[in-house]
Amino acid sequence: MGSYNKNYMRTASVVSFRYNRTVIAVNITLRFKVDVGPDLEAVLQAYKFASNEYRLFAPLRVGGKFRKLFDADVGGLKTQARKCGNITQSSFLKNITYRMCNMVPDGSKLPPRIPTGRYMGEIDMSYKSVSLFVVKAYFAITRPEV
Repeated sequence: MGSYNKNYMRTASVVSFRYNRTVIAVNITLRFKVDVGPDLEAVLQAYKFASNEYRLFAPLRVGGKFRKLFDADVGGLKTQARKCGNITQSSFLKNITYRMCNMVPDGSKLPPRIPTGRYMGEIDMSYKSVSLFVVKAYFAITRPEV
């Protein structure tokens, strides 16, 4: 995470690490200055690596109220939050530190048939049309040779 909106958040950090030889996991820490409640919105936009740069990949855009995405367990977010962390509901209150540790997205709960290639995912979290923070994640989709 490059930066976050200091008017609305006390701290925000996303730290990736190698969970084992093949899996990279993420630890997330969030602390808000305001009660965002159910008004938190999330938008994931993917960019595909082509011609030596990341270009907009329009078919992969997921967004909406965080509450709905969390309750629908998109990407296994709710399942991962139960395993390690204190995010038990989808609304966030001020002056409480929220943590999620060892977060690994569940591929079975992501959109199917994403073409093979290298991607950059940009997750924009906003509250009442004010951007709180943007997280960039780089990943590759590979399939075994047959």
